[in-house]
Amino acid sequence: MDVWKHPLGPWRRCHRLSQVSLQLKDGAMLALVDLDSRSWVSRDRVLTWMPEVALVGPEAIPAIKPLDALPRVDRFVAYDKTNTASSASTSLIHFFVDDRKINAVLRQPGRYLERFSGFAGVTCPDVSIYGSMPRHARIASVFQSRAVGAYFQHHGVRVVPVARWFDESDFDYCFAGLPAESPIAVSPHGCSRTRDDRARFRRGLVRMVDEVSPSLLIVHGSAAPSIFEAVGERIPVLQLDSEKAQAHGRGRTDGGR
Repeated sequence: MDVWKHPLGPWRRCHRLSQVSLQLKDGAMLALVDLDSRSWVSRDRVLTWMPEVALVGPEAIPAIKPLDALPRVDRFVAYDKTNTASSASTSLIHFFVDDRKINAVLRQPGRYLERFSGFAGVTCPDVSIYGSMPRHARIASVFQSRAVGAYFQHHGVRVVPVARWFDESDFDYCFAGLPAESPIAVSPHGCSRTRDDRARFRRGLVRMVDEVSPSLLIVHGSAAPSIFEAVGERIPVLQLDSEKAQAHGRGRTDGGR
């Protein structure tokens, strides 16, 4: 069994090469997916929340349905700071936070449904994909994000999926389960420190737009022209500053371009 240390716990490639699992640090198994049968396998009660959803591609990524409509949104609010939102109806809840902070959400998303009531919508959890991760762990990060998003959507929450990749080696699965012609959220945080980082992010952005043609690209944080001009002429881009930028008086709530 191959083991890779994920921030939430070790991802394990099981004896059956078609199965991957995430075991959290407290010993609970978050997920075991059998890629051959394209089904979830529950080893304990942690997975009882998973609804019946369509699974996409050879990796069996849960699919997010397109949004019929998204209300006017003028700001992001972190999922653990919803009590600070000045206007819930125009705030989009996000998970662009440290992976360790979303551990509880990945395990028990049902605990947060009431908290999200009254908000414009919620993004899927942004589970990190690092260059050092083996392929099955990267797939599992995408799998987790879509699974929790599908759960929220199943319970009537407006869901904006998050697209996340590291480089071209992720392109054959990282866009699976994203709805076509529907809003998609991205964040360049941690992906734009170097010239190579920015080039990788820009290539992924173009590929994602080619594959799913988002009706709106919602950007958490800076929408640097060097990255986003590559798609800004093709689709609407809504840039909303992070809470840190808003706290320093740089918050833009007028929508982007």
